[in-house]
Amino acid sequence: IVEYLEHLGHWPQKIMNYDYWYLSPLRNEKTPSFKVNRKLNAWFDHGLGKGGNLIDLGILLYNCTVAEFLERFNGNGHQNTFSFHQQIAKTDQPAENEKSKISIKAIRELQSQELKNYIASRSISFETAKSFLKEIVLSINEREYIVLGFKNDSGGYELRGQVNFKSSISPKDYTSFDTGKSCLAVVEGMFDFLSHAETQNKIVPEPTDWLVLNSLSFLEKALPFMNNYERVYLLFDNDAAGKNGMKQLLSISQKFLDLSHYYQDSKDLNEKLMKEKKAEQQQQVRRGGRRF
Repeated sequence: IVEYLEHLGHWPQKIMNYDYWYLSPLRNEKTPSFKVNRKLNAWFDHGLGKGGNLIDLGILLYNCTVAEFLERFNGNGHQNTFSFHQQIAKTDQPAENEKSKISIKAIRELQSQELKNYIASRSISFETAKSFLKEIVLSINEREYIVLGFKNDSGGYELRGQVNFKSSISPKDYTSFDTGKSCLAVVEGMFDFLSHAETQNKIVPEPTDWLVLNSLSFLEKALPFMNNYERVYLLFDNDAAGKNGMKQLLSISQKFLDLSHYYQDSKDLNEKLMKEKKAEQQQQVRRGGRRF
């Protein structure tokens, strides 16, 4: 459980023998009350009064079934997470009674060429990205990393970078863009939102405000926000967790509308955009080749 929490970007606030204390990954809090006993490999959230094993935690984190969590864990979740956490676990693991030294050295405008290249690899232009993302310099156990930061409504940041790096800076929360529209569009992650901003696509049939959940675990918390709108367009991932979240909302009210069929051949909006950009580039190459 400790290793899995590291992969999700959650680090212990204090360590006492086998007990690792965290700010709860299941809710917002300022005093760590989520305990993992590393010897037993079990957790307990004192604020919720709930605990269990890794699977119990995954079910609550992603609001899914056991089978859906195991699919996520063995498929596109645990094994594909960013490698520097694995490297820290191997080479920079703190002593039993020490706290991992994590600090933010800088939050600034995008300037790193490596991050610009990564953004481009996701088919997002620098002009689009710089309007919504920051460049964050992290120090983790005295090693420096530069990553993308997407600010949430509580002042924390979702972090992304090369090699599928996915982490966060507490407090975790969703990100909303409220411009006074009567309708709302909801996506799971930052790159889905950036993909819409990049193309101003026609999937959503009318002007809307936007909500980026940053994690499906925020569905319940975001429900009052979503209920403020006349219609809510859902653009969740085409995977088990996304479909389960979609199903829950569709069962609540007819105001929730599923738009995922518009990218049914892709995992999400960003993958759809990347496929379209690749197809355009191939067509340009073929057209160029016919001139000779």
